[in-house]
Amino acid sequence: MDNDTLQFYRSNAEAYAGWAKAPSSRLEGFLALLPPGGSILELGCGAGNHSAEMLAAGFELRATDGSPEMAEIASRRLGHVVETMLFHELDEHEAHDGVWASACLLHVPRDELAGILGRIRRALKPEGLFYASFKVGEGDGRDNLGRYYNYPSPEWLQATYAAAGAWSSISSGLCGKRRTNRRCHTGAPEVRTRNLEIPGSMRSLSSGRPTGRWHRPGMTRDLKAPRKSPAPAPPAPERRR
Repeated sequence: MDNDTLQFYRSNAEAYAGWAKAPSSRLEGFLALLPPGGSILELGCGAGNHSAEMLAAGFELRATDGSPEMAEIASRRLGHVVETMLFHELDEHEAHDGVWASACLLHVPRDELAGILGRIRRALKPEGLFYASFKVGEGDGRDNLGRYYNYPSPEWLQATYAAAGAWSSISSGLCGKRRTNRRCHTGAPEVRTRNLEIPGSMRSLSSGRPTGRWHRPGMTRDLKAPRKSPAPAPPAPERRR
């Protein structure tokens, strides 16, 4: 992870952990594809919102975060050990049925992402499942808090996954504004891509409320046309006396 970004999360761990956020709607589908009680590695677990769901569902969890302060907060909340680990420190081989990396790999510098994805792939068991989310864009940059984002295009991300090694399949889909989700399987010597439908009921990333509009970079479509106001009624004719 970019060092300035890591320092932001270290310095603001308590405030960030206090920001209540519901678990991703994608988590339930991810867990359903894993063997019951299987092993999950979570990267960038933050305050442990997703970790709590995994533990409650009976999975064996290795939860990690790059910030020691955040890892300590999550450990206290969960009653479960959360390790401090940076992405490049991952060094396991065929250890996990699933790897969950929600909204964290988007902070990895572009020239390092393929190497990190390769480490994740090696940590998965054959036919293991990997989920990650990114903010879509056309070049890296920082937000107004100084946090680095790699802002990949779908094409660049596809090429980067391919450079990390062979995946049996890659499913990708856009969610809300500027975010793409990737679900990958290991095992086969080729990469196949399937674009997912983008329903209009996806939640807006900015407000968290259901919206009737979906977004792709450079494209906006209203799912429902606005209602027209009824035309005013004509005045009644005057009676002759």
